[in-house]
Amino acid sequence: MSATQTSFHSDGDVRGAIRLLTSNDTIAPRNEDTLASLLDKHPPHPEPSNFPSPLDVIQVWEPVSPAVLAKAISSFYPGSAGGLDGLRPQILKDLTSKAVGDEGQNCLEAITKLVGLVATGMIPPAIAPIFFGATLTALKKNAVASVLSQ
Repeated sequence: MSATQTSFHSDGDVRGAIRLLTSNDTIAPRNEDTLASLLDKHPPHPEPSNFPSPLDVIQVWEPVSPAVLAKAISSFYPGSAGGLDGLRPQILKDLTSKAVGDEGQNCLEAITKLVGLVATGMIPPAIAPIFFGATLTALKKNAVASVLSQ
């Protein structure tokens, strides 16, 4: 098994491991053809963009409690995939588990404070592009499988 397949299996996501084993999808090459294909499927937004004016006053959000956050974290399906940073929901489940005692509660309270910062728009401008940034990976779909799945 590949490292990715082993990762799915060790996370308890047997369906994900099987889906990966039986998939013919590959990572698209980084070239002009891939770029042209992506632009064809996802054209640029028309200009000018009409974004709303920034608010003068930060909206008041109802704070998220550690209990609500714990319920949200525990609702993730076993084996749920994380992002390319490798942070899987299971890691959050393990870190905030009652089995780790006070450290789990401390971690849950710290995450709750972070959620509060995000909800109120208080992420420092210097790290906002990193925090809200995204990394995308283009996949080449098997043409037959793509047609069959429609």
